[in-house]
Amino acid sequence: MARKKWVFQPTDKALAKELAGECGVDPMTALLLAGRGMCDPFEIESFLNGDQPMADPYELPDMQAAVERIRLAMDRGERIAVCGDYDADGVTASAVLFTYLRTAGCDVVCYIPERLEEGYGLHRATIDALHQMGVTLIVTVDNGIGASEEVTYAAPLQMDVVVTDHHQPGPVLPSAVAVVDSYVGMPEDCFADYAGVGVAFKLVCALENCPCEALIPQYGELVLIGTVADVVPLQGENRLLVQQGLQCLAASRRVGLQKLMELARIDPASLTAEQVAFTIAPRLNAAGRMGKSMRAFDLLTTEDPTVAAQLAEEICRENTRRQEVESAVSQACQAAYMQSKACRHDRVIVVAGDDWHHGVLGIVAARLCNQFGKPAVVLCKNGAVAKGSARSLDGFNIFEAITACSHLLLQCGGHTLAAGLTLQTDRIDAFREAINDYAARRGPRPLPQLVIDCKLNPAGVNDHTAYAVQSLAPFGSANPVPKFALMNMRITALTPVGNGHSLRVSLARDGVPVTCMAFGTSLQKFAFAPGDAVDVAIVFRHGTYKGNPTVTAVVQDVRPAGLPDDFWDDMLLFEQFGGDLPLTAAQRRHICPGREELAAVFRYLRKTPELALPPDILAMRLPAPLNAGQLFVALCVFEEFGCVRWSFDGELLHLSFTAPEHKFDLADSSVLYKLQHDPVM
Repeated sequence: MARKKWVFQPTDKALAKELAGECGVDPMTALLLAGRGMCDPFEIESFLNGDQPMADPYELPDMQAAVERIRLAMDRGERIAVCGDYDADGVTASAVLFTYLRTAGCDVVCYIPERLEEGYGLHRATIDALHQMGVTLIVTVDNGIGASEEVTYAAPLQMDVVVTDHHQPGPVLPSAVAVVDSYVGMPEDCFADYAGVGVAFKLVCALENCPCEALIPQYGELVLIGTVADVVPLQGENRLLVQQGLQCLAASRRVGLQKLMELARIDPASLTAEQVAFTIAPRLNAAGRMGKSMRAFDLLTTEDPTVAAQLAEEICRENTRRQEVESAVSQACQAAYMQSKACRHDRVIVVAGDDWHHGVLGIVAARLCNQFGKPAVVLCKNGAVAKGSARSLDGFNIFEAITACSHLLLQCGGHTLAAGLTLQTDRIDAFREAINDYAARRGPRPLPQLVIDCKLNPAGVNDHTAYAVQSLAPFGSANPVPKFALMNMRITALTPVGNGHSLRVSLARDGVPVTCMAFGTSLQKFAFAPGDAVDVAIVFRHGTYKGNPTVTAVVQDVRPAGLPDDFWDDMLLFEQFGGDLPLTAAQRRHICPGREELAAVFRYLRKTPELALPPDILAMRLPAPLNAGQLFVALCVFEEFGCVRWSFDGELLHLSFTAPEHKFDLADSSVLYKLQHDPVM
């Protein structure tokens, strides 16, 4: 995982104390909420109690027209097709609308395209097939906003289309009977950030003409899964949907979900949104990624326990296979990217390969984005055409970036953090150049950040703090698990646990001991040793052991104590320099190492000729600490003289030092000359 810049939320203890008194909440809870910008007592009480009313479905654009056309079809006995998407959001959205229409006595069918054979969205072939089945009304869920040509194609066939979606529209809207999408015709500050399933649920509430709260018991678990799976902000109404959906899922009568939770070893009594995101959603997604998308839909809608058990077992097997394929493709992508010098200065990762499984490209792109801290596009070449997926991080709208390169594409769609695209294979290099040019024009790329809610004294690592934190749940996008920083701690012991795959990290400061768990980290991979002074970021994880509740402090990140908070900003200056982008004279001086700094790097590497170490740790271990820009420039200088081979995988610097056969003069360095003499801004 990419090394992250620590960013500390503002903390105002006086304000927190005042809010705690007014709202009757724990001072730590008030401190966390105030740090996240929630300073109004009414807003805090509403957030914690979840008692605000849900929005009227008719606030969504075109809802009235959608309801009128669907009711007309119901009254006439028309055959209706629900056309969904193959991911967990689309499948749950399909299940919500299909179940409602079936229960209402409608003649309804569901169609979900195959990811591998058909791809995303509504297609002409689908419309033809539905026409042959006698369908006269298509209702899309979680797709359709980009289906202008397909909607037009359906009209001469006497087929109407109602679009419900939550993706950003293109320049031309479909000429559908209704387009229910919160991005259409709404001011930016009024966007309802529903997932596709949220919009489908709103449609059902409008059709039933009742408050949304009344239908939560019937559909709450489906809305929960799709909302969490699509990583929409867990604020406002989405938070309510997830809170109440967790209760519905714990008591769900849907036999498919019961069997799935049983196989995933989920205890319904202690369900969390994180468990849904990391256990249920990936399994539902795996059905479409690895084969037939309809299996997940059938699992959610079947009432036959035998069928449910068979489908749940099959989907879990597919998820295991998905993990194996994903791992292989990830390794191939990482190798391809690391072998190119583009990895040192490109703002956007673009990798392409043959025969990569289409079903895992989005997950692999997310992995690359996570590992390198950059937006990533992963493409699979299939003859003359390549298809792929893109993922991004906060601060870089990948959909806008890809749209800016639309002249090179055959098709694209998506939203801020995720997108899909199709282009001719011979245009991949041009696309890589174009999207990186677009990113460069937008200035320094956003750094991956670890947002720390507050610094914590060692004595504050206790159950009281942990349970104050839990009052903010459910956690997810826009409401992350609170993170705490333990500053200037001394490592007293490192103990391997779990067959050596995890570590118990013992810390102390001012005589106060703290024990944390670093899961998935072996002793060999841990970059620090007993005696080191470190800053440690932790979260509290709640669980059960032998039926009793437990709380564990879990390590999220470790950095050298005293590391400047702007350390990683200087790496961006190096990237600009390496990518031949302009720097000011002051910026060039800032990342240009002097002879003393270069000598310190040389001596350190000579003593340790092979190492894999995070850059911040290496920089802080040098006799004269360097900023990140100086460190990377120094490595480039020694690389050009043949002393060093190096690469950076987003987390670790991999270094190999070879003593030079002959002396060299730093005055001959083209890297230093370019840094000191090239034209400046």
